[in-house]
Amino acid sequence: MIRIVKTGDRRIEKFNARPAFPEEAEKAAAAALAEIKARGDAAVLELVAKFEGFKAKNAKALKVDLSKVSEKGIDSKIVRAVKDAHSRVLKFSKASLRGPWSMKSPRGGALGEFYSPMDRVGVYIPGGTAPLASTSVMTVTLAKAAGVKEIVACTPAGATGEVNPVSTRLSSPVRPKSTASAAYRPSA
Repeated sequence: MIRIVKTGDRRIEKFNARPAFPEEAEKAAAAALAEIKARGDAAVLELVAKFEGFKAKNAKALKVDLSKVSEKGIDSKIVRAVKDAHSRVLKFSKASLRGPWSMKSPRGGALGEFYSPMDRVGVYIPGGTAPLASTSVMTVTLAKAAGVKEIVACTPAGATGEVNPVSTRLSSPVRPKSTASAAYRPSA
């Protein structure tokens, strides 16, 4: 049953007043970022070991050559579904792109909008115990359709350092050249 809540209901005020993230999550993220800023790769390696269980010897060990990540072992229905989703999202995204426009204002000025893709965007793709290929399809595909030149996607790896092949290999609109538990960059 759908509950109908009317304007003025205190439950709405209480819901809207809650923080976007739990305070402890904000503190943990801030501490991790401060460590990375202060100690660079050494901190990244420690955090990857702590949260993902992968104990890399150096930052280069975080990189994975996606050409070696195989689609073998992935159910063919999943392969088809992800590729079909990418195709449909790409087609829709390209069709919905807006173009620049302008008009003269009544007092002789010019008004309008100009759309230009960002040079670089970053996206997070859930992996590990909860891989979401749909996140990659919906974020990376949209960025490519918009003309973004560089897309950096971050995804966690398992304790072996391997990334989820469905979330990385299949669901990018282009084959990324490499990946890591920290990030991968789809090729142009």
